[in-house]
Amino acid sequence: MNIVELQVNGKPLVFTDSSLKYDRYEFLYSKMSDIKHQAGDKPLFIFRYGEKRIGVPYDPKDEAVIIKMITQIAGILMDQKAGVKQQPSHPGTSKDKSQKTKETDTHKDPSKKKGSAIGCIALIVIIAAVIFGISKCGGETSFTKDEAVKYDNQIDIILRSVDSQENAVEKDIKKFSNGKYSATDLYSKLEGSKNSLHGNWKSLSDIEGNSEYKNSAEGYAFNYYQMCKNLQDAINEDDLEKLEDAKEAIALRGDFRNDTIKARKEFLKSNGLSDKEIEEILSQKYTFK
Repeated sequence: MNIVELQVNGKPLVFTDSSLKYDRYEFLYSKMSDIKHQAGDKPLFIFRYGEKRIGVPYDPKDEAVIIKMITQIAGILMDQKAGVKQQPSHPGTSKDKSQKTKETDTHKDPSKKKGSAIGCIALIVIIAAVIFGISKCGGETSFTKDEAVKYDNQIDIILRSVDSQENAVEKDIKKFSNGKYSATDLYSKLEGSKNSLHGNWKSLSDIEGNSEYKNSAEGYAFNYYQMCKNLQDAINEDDLEKLEDAKEAIALRGDFRNDTIKARKEFLKSNGLSDKEIEEILSQKYTFK
């Protein structure tokens, strides 16, 4: 990762290859989790650091640069975790790894865990992305009109796969809330969706050529991946805060989707397609819109 230095409120904000430095503070990427991006008049780069929730401010004009840096950090953290596969402990059982005796408890009945994360998951019937932007470093790639259409088609196919996973997760949560799935069943289903979404994100990342459209699409896929992970943590650890991370973003789902659609339209128009041609693409039955 290249070193990037910005200024905010007269203080340096520096992204190094291993840490974020702001004023007198330094935060190691390896210790960050639950990364979020909060836009607005006073935007923040938010993340968990140990037991604390940190919000680092930045100048609104630097939003594109900040999002690119967040992407790099997220990629580092994902790659670190990708090589280590762990069997989840069963929800409701002891998580003490030093325990030598065989665990015999099964997960507890979700209906009996009033106020717990597992009990509250049933309230989520619409899944939304966490506030997070994904972007690659580098400028926009130039495309011919035909190249732009092919590029758009590649991204569109993957975005439809993301939507398919979203619909699957929503159905799985409804089955859990109706008592058709146990917490362990839901955890397993989320694992499959999470892996598919990670594949979607990687596939988008591998598409040749940089564009804000691709950046937004990557964020869309990564957000759902992170959402699945947060719900798994809520089940496995009975962590209400993880559940809140998913619930807080519900209202932003439409905005995030609209941003991706807007980026798609702008990409097509900037590469020579007329309004009529763009409308024809978006009017197709099977397309991301």
